[in-house]
Amino acid sequence: MSARKRVAGQARQPAPAKRATRLRPTGAVRQPVVSTSPVVRPTLRRAPQLTSVQPHVMATQLPAVGSNVVTMAPPVFTVPVHLSQPASQSEDSPDGSLQEGSTACIIGASSHTSKVLEGGLPAQVNQLIRASVAPSTHSTYANSLQSFAQFRLQFHLDYIWPAPLDHLAYYLAFLSKEGRSHATAHCYMSGISFYHKINDMDDNTQKFVIRKMLEGMRRLGQKHKDTRLPITYDLLVRILQVLPVITRSQYEVKLFSVAFSLAYFGFMRVGELTSTLGEQLGHALQYGEVVASDSVVWVRLHSSKTDQQGLGTTIALPRQVNNLACPVRLVQGFNAVRSDKPGPYLCHFDSSPLTRYQFSSILRKAFQGLGMAAFHYTSHSFRIGAATTAAMQGMADDEIQVLGRWVSTSYLRYIRVPP
Repeated sequence: MSARKRVAGQARQPAPAKRATRLRPTGAVRQPVVSTSPVVRPTLRRAPQLTSVQPHVMATQLPAVGSNVVTMAPPVFTVPVHLSQPASQSEDSPDGSLQEGSTACIIGASSHTSKVLEGGLPAQVNQLIRASVAPSTHSTYANSLQSFAQFRLQFHLDYIWPAPLDHLAYYLAFLSKEGRSHATAHCYMSGISFYHKINDMDDNTQKFVIRKMLEGMRRLGQKHKDTRLPITYDLLVRILQVLPVITRSQYEVKLFSVAFSLAYFGFMRVGELTSTLGEQLGHALQYGEVVASDSVVWVRLHSSKTDQQGLGTTIALPRQVNNLACPVRLVQGFNAVRSDKPGPYLCHFDSSPLTRYQFSSILRKAFQGLGMAAFHYTSHSFRIGAATTAAMQGMADDEIQVLGRWVSTSYLRYIRVPP
């Protein structure tokens, strides 16, 4: 029985995301239902490491608050005072040993504490903590703290930490009255919870009343229908055909052609293709991670949304019958004009990285050039279209899940097969 018809609660266990799977041989290329040109299916295979990368994360700063600050907790990702300051010595303790009631941590409570500071260990503690959270999560947590701070300022609540239970309850009530969704409230509570835990404070966000209020928001909230439309194979070809009209140079045509082709045939998220300004290394493909032969493109994802530990996945994209949209041809053409400068693989002629905004902006202009409304088409429409096309061609649900590197049944929401 198809997973799309399975009753909720009886969904098949998700396939392991770390294990690369090669699809069954197809022999002759099957004719797609939604396209006049056949589409050869990509596969996940084990392949040699194409390049080595180093992790990098972005720091998150605590947002500024109003003048009614009473007690301020340490900023996010900052070593608490008792970890970063040496233990003071006294006449009763000439050797600097801990005294009763001291706030110094036992890790740094000795005459060697100054050596800890000189060795840069507190900074290394912060770096390790930052590395445990994705840059996008940093931003989300900062937004949650900013929202909570503005709420307390607006209602004249003292900015004290740990946050009292009544402050958190009032905050959830405020979000509910403002029409915020359960997902947003849950996300904000997660950010506030992380702030408490990382600073070793009592976390009232886990109290029973808060969890029940969140459950109440979920039950009362309206489910918003996902109105994003899929970019199918035929639509991808039309987008590529109009790119020479809307881009300013042949280099840009090659850049966005290969970006859109990889997004579709690789089931790729936009964060795996584009970079954030000022971010040295996120999930975006890097130079040397996309290699093309005569028959296949090897794409090495060093990390992704569902692979925060950076175990890596290699995707094989075979040559397509339609030469215009073929990822092999497009990658070969782009590699011929791209410089050999290390950094994000998808970059402009001046080596500046392709950003999410630029990706979405050119996509919107392409739809305008086609005379189509672009409102329901986003960067995620490529991933939705790939899953939809694969399902319409008869690919099994578990194969779609593996190709899209989904670790849950959320992939079912991406399949938009008409009834």
